[in-house]
Amino acid sequence: MAIYVNGQLLREALLRNAYTDREFCRITGMGQSVLRMMLFENAVSPGIAISDIVNCARAAGVSLDDLLTEPLPEPSTELEDDAVLLARTLTAIRKRQPTRRLAAALGWDLTHTHAVIQDLRARLEPLGLDVTIEPDVAITARGSGLAKITTELNRRRDNDDSLHHGAARTLYKIMTGNLGTRELPNDTQVQIGALANRGAIIFGESGPDRFTLSPDLRFALLDTAPSPTQRPPRPR
Repeated sequence: MAIYVNGQLLREALLRNAYTDREFCRITGMGQSVLRMMLFENAVSPGIAISDIVNCARAAGVSLDDLLTEPLPEPSTELEDDAVLLARTLTAIRKRQPTRRLAAALGWDLTHTHAVIQDLRARLEPLGLDVTIEPDVAITARGSGLAKITTELNRRRDNDDSLHHGAARTLYKIMTGNLGTRELPNDTQVQIGALANRGAIIFGESGPDRFTLSPDLRFALLDTAPSPTQRPPRPR
C-alpha cells in the first residue's frame, strides 16, 4: 500500500524555493519518477527509504508530519451552492411557489429546503431583500417606502409606452358611448384602470356616464361634446 504524501504542500515548497525537479532530486538523492509520484499522485512507494523522505522534508523546508499528513477536507459549500440555486430558481419563475413543490422540483427534503431558505435569507439581508414562505416562497423586499417609487415607475411607464390596442378600443367605446352598462369583462376593467392612471378618463356616477373623457383629453382632441374646452390651469 502506498504511503500518503502531501503533493500540494511539496509543490508549493518547490515553487517557493525556486527548485527545478532535477535540482530537488539532486539535493535529496531521489529519482525523478519518485518525485513525480509525490507531486501528482500524493503518494510514494512503501519501499522508499525513510532517510529519503526525511531529506525531502528537510530540503522542502517543511516538517515530516506536515508532509505525511493528509490535510483536512475543505468545509462543505453544498448549502451555499444550494442557496444560490434557490435564488436563481425563484428569480427565474417570478411567482410564489409552495415549499413542498420547490423541494420536490429541486430534489430536496423539507428539512434541507428550510435550511437553504434560512441561509439565503441571511445572505440577502444586507441587500434589503428577504425570502418569505407565507403564503408561498418568494424573494421580496424588506421594509417599506417603495410604494412611491413603484407608483412613479408605473406612471412613467404609462407615459413612455404607446397606448395598448385594448385600451384604445376601450377608449373609443367610451367616446362613442358604446361601452355598455352591464358588468364589464376583466380585460376591459384593466384597460379602464390604465386609462384612468394616464389621466385619459375620469369616473362619474353610475349609468351611461360612469366613465367620461377627462378635460385634458377633451382639450387635446378638441372634442365638441358639452364640456369646458379651455385647458385646465396648471397646478401651482
